[in-house]
Amino acid sequence: ITRVAVERSSQKHLKYLARIGQYDARQLVFVDESSVDQQTTYHGHAWSIRGTKAQRKAFFVHGHFSVLPALSLNDGIIHCDVVKGSFCTETFTQFIDGLLKNMQPYPAPKLVIVMDNCKIHKHPDIQSMIEAR
Repeated sequence: ITRVAVERSSQKHLKYLARIGQYDARQLVFVDESSVDQQTTYHGHAWSIRGTKAQRKAFFVHGHFSVLPALSLNDGIIHCDVVKGSFCTETFTQFIDGLLKNMQPYPAPKLVIVMDNCKIHKHPDIQSMIEAR
């Protein structure tokens, strides 16, 4: 079974491909958040000798960090922030402010920022900052 998002729309996907296809790959900068904590590598299954309970030592202090890189085809990571916890509108705005210093005007590389539809990515201040640049 393949999981497909309920929100998925073939028409919107085709529209996205047509829009992104207007640009050279070198003009695109991709942004996506990832997080890690002490439980990241924890698996809920284990093996043990017959008749004994499987045990695994685990961390019970849950520190959580998020990383947000901006990646370009030519230059790799052009900007990156790491925060304790998750990114919020304020920390994402600071990230975009730093990223915009590395972006270039048309038709140069590093022209278009590509993000998913995360709620903080759609904040009006973010769009205004990017368009003002």
